[in-house]
Amino acid sequence: MPKSVAKLIASLDGQPELRQFMQVFFTDNERDMLTERLAIFHELRRGGTQRDIAAKLGCSVVTVTRGAKVYRQWAKQIDRWLDLA
Repeated sequence: MPKSVAKLIASLDGQPELRQFMQVFFTDNERDMLTERLAIFHELRRGGTQRDIAAKLGCSVVTVTRGAKVYRQWAKQIDRWLDLA
């Protein structure tokens, strides 16, 4: 049985291998969605409104609303990750 995804990612040897992993396991669209979610979190952290963020990023307000819900739940951890990005 394969390792859990978290264990697998934790076992990767640095950024180049993580990039390869993402290239293999995620479609272009899925990688774009991750990038979009990161941008949404960044804009929410800066205090942007959901409508302004949607317009700025060219996504739907619903997409931003979903991201905002997650951001509210995990703001402290997300902010720490944003500081690392």
